[in-house]
Amino acid sequence: MNVRIVVTSHPPYTFVKDSIYYFQKTIPVDLQHHYKSKRISFSLRTRSKRRAEETSRAIESKLNAYWLNLRLSTCNLPGSHLLKSSSEPTPHSNAPTLTESLDVYIKLKGAGRSEYFITTAKRNIDYVIKCLGCRPIDQYTSADAAKYRDWLVE
Repeated sequence: MNVRIVVTSHPPYTFVKDSIYYFQKTIPVDLQHHYKSKRISFSLRTRSKRRAEETSRAIESKLNAYWLNLRLSTCNLPGSHLLKSSSEPTPHSNAPTLTESLDVYIKLKGAGRSEYFITTAKRNIDYVIKCLGCRPIDQYTSADAAKYRDWLVE
């Protein structure tokens, strides 16, 4: 009795179901929190081994590039403290100061409002000025917002 065992190899990250090739790859553990599942699996919509191999290599390459981008976006850039910030204040600005902006805001939005509205708006701006100083409004940065948040929490 001769038993012939046929072992067919599939292209990397593929399997066959009903003669159709499927792509399947496990998501790296450090990136699984970005996904709803621990594995990516979908039909390649082909019965051709050659086409499945080409497609799976392209998909794997694209996934690896995306995963690298995800990893790099979550880590701190070495030497980032040495970069020039595009959010550094420019020497001259024609934008209104925070106080001037408050006056315009109250004129536009405060009509018909209670005194409480005006008092609250002034108090909030006074807090910002106390923490960050009064500057033209285009001179405040997201780093200033974080500093203000931390100041409020303290």
